[in-house]
Amino acid sequence: MRTWKNIGAVGREETLFFIALHIYIADTFLEMSLYDYMWDRLILQAIKYSMMLFLALKWILYEKYDLKKTLMWIAVLGCAVLSVLVGRYTSLLLAVSLAVSGEGIPFRKMVRHLLFGEIFWTAVIMLSCFVGILQDYTFPHAQAFEGAIAHSFGFKYYSLWGNLVLAFVMMWAFLRGKRVTWAEILLGFVLNYGLYRLHTTNLPYYICTASLIAVIIISKFGFQFRGRFWKYAGILAPWLLFAATALIFILHQRGIFTIDRSKHYTLWSRFNYTQQAIDKYGIHLFGSDIKMLGNTKLMYGQAESSFYIDSGYMYILLAYGICMAVILLFMYSVIMRYISLKQESFLYAWVIVYLVMDIINNYTIDIYNIPVILLFASAFALLPRGTALNLRRRAVKKRHDRYSIEQS
Repeated sequence: MRTWKNIGAVGREETLFFIALHIYIADTFLEMSLYDYMWDRLILQAIKYSMMLFLALKWILYEKYDLKKTLMWIAVLGCAVLSVLVGRYTSLLLAVSLAVSGEGIPFRKMVRHLLFGEIFWTAVIMLSCFVGILQDYTFPHAQAFEGAIAHSFGFKYYSLWGNLVLAFVMMWAFLRGKRVTWAEILLGFVLNYGLYRLHTTNLPYYICTASLIAVIIISKFGFQFRGRFWKYAGILAPWLLFAATALIFILHQRGIFTIDRSKHYTLWSRFNYTQQAIDKYGIHLFGSDIKMLGNTKLMYGQAESSFYIDSGYMYILLAYGICMAVILLFMYSVIMRYISLKQESFLYAWVIVYLVMDIINNYTIDIYNIPVILLFASAFALLPRGTALNLRRRAVKKRHDRYSIEQS
């Protein structure tokens, strides 16, 4: 039976995790904004180290280890460290460190903290732009609609706004669940379209629209992703989508699958950049140090041309390497199994949307976009014995223990 002392320990354990999570959010948003070019790199590195310090305290003081968990940590963190040493991908180490540290922490609480933190830092960056501290980059973007001007509002890339709107809508809908009202859904459509006129990024706009339709179908009409088919479809989805993406690029490389540059320049450039990365860096066990250059670096005079790997699946393979790519796909398979057992239909749809989008956009470890990777530790703890029945029994036992404590 849990005791008051144990409850206090759990509270302190969660506190250390959420402090680290909020530091991660701050670091992510500062790096996505033009503050990244204004502050000394030592300051940004110090922010990252402080996050790892709080997680290390949690690992030392409150984490409980067994053989299965220890081997998982060695594999995940070990491969991440090796990839960081090869390519200096500190964002990878930060993300997977949070992912292995969330066991037993309610996911809805994580999402609430993320939503609050992201809205706060979005407001800080926008305000910094409006008062003149940060610049508002504008880009003519006629591909979206006639006369379209995309605004960055203090961020490095205008496209980030489309991702933020999508993330906010998905997190809010998940937190509301079946309680979401028609007025909230309508507001989601209005905000999505209104902000689309500012960021002009088509894909997040259409995906957000489709996601709001999915919210209606799940919350108002009761559609559920239940049953063995959806369970195994979710488990296999990361691997199948990764294989499909690799096959597409192989066919493109051999000239079997081609894209008309004049009609689909954006898609053509994405395939072309990825093909250049394959030819230049190759595929290695622990990745390569890939230097990506965006349009903001061009405007700052820090690059002569842009170069970016958009496909998340190809990026984890080329940048992080074969070992880390396999681990990340395994992590998402375990998470999808867990979501199926928990019968979280909207969360299932949320993850599938991003797994599909990962074919042409890099979302794999973007916690601010798709925080589901934070479920990995809890999902892994149920392997291999976790079943829907066991989850229900654990929930009943948890309620019984809470009642016993309250009565003592």
